[in-house]
Amino acid sequence: MPSSPKFDGVSLVPLLTSTGLVKCNIVFWQMRVSNVKFAAWTKPPPLANEVARNGKWKLMALDGSPVGLYDLRKDPSEKVNLLTKEKEITQKLLSELKLWKLECEKEVLLSDLHNRLFIKASQSE
Repeated sequence: MPSSPKFDGVSLVPLLTSTGLVKCNIVFWQMRVSNVKFAAWTKPPPLANEVARNGKWKLMALDGSPVGLYDLRKDPSEKVNLLTKEKEITQKLLSELKLWKLECEKEVLLSDLHNRLFIKASQSE
């Protein structure tokens, strides 16, 4: 492993210790939820397993396809889906989400490759 691994996030320590604010432009998260859990989930549609949040905007996607866009300042309960009305914002956030997912996948692949090489080298010693 590299001596100083690259992290794709920001430290929350200043926020958690009340010593400062956390500054970031866009926040992503992804959930791995099985279809069984989706079926039992009480949250009304749209169901999503990927989210991009930038300022007041929250984009929800299901396996890379956008299913919801919300203006959280005007609609904190996420009742008005603006996906078709705000197409430019939807596409911008979707592009950012896809780029983030590619970066994450690349990091996982590199880590997996490193682990395989390390294990193979250890076994041959």
